[in-house]
Amino acid sequence: PSTVRRFERRSLAPRACCRRRAVQRAARPCGAARVERFAKPFLVLDALGVAAYGVVGASKALVAGLSPAACVFTGVVNAVGGGMIRDVLVREEPLMLKPGQFYAVASAAGVAAFVLLVTAMHAPVEAAAAVGIAVTLMVRLLSIRLNWTTRPVRRPDDA
Repeated sequence: PSTVRRFERRSLAPRACCRRRAVQRAARPCGAARVERFAKPFLVLDALGVAAYGVVGASKALVAGLSPAACVFTGVVNAVGGGMIRDVLVREEPLMLKPGQFYAVASAAGVAAFVLLVTAMHAPVEAAAAVGIAVTLMVRLLSIRLNWTTRPVRRPDDA
């Protein structure tokens, strides 16, 4: 066969499709129990990522000279946005949109602690970042462990 035909057969699109099917076939015999055991470690790593990205976003906003409220907003959007993009790319429902998830609240708590320490208390940025990450991580992990959930928003006429 010619070189062009060999290249067409080795195209990336069919390979990706075949790989996805192969992964799905390989995962079937594993059973749900094997896949579910990775759920908690995934949530812990996700909580660490949310914490770190929130503090990074807020610190960039502080450097840009935004107000503390804008820094908290920027940090929360940065933290939550990365997780949403990840979930969309792997075709999962974003954690942020699942009912009852303590996702943005945990991020807001940690980012607010970081911004408060840096702006009001003039703490070193590294120490404030460690505290902000720890607060976010603690709130998120406690919400996972103790099954804390948020309530749905109600309209005044529903009460």
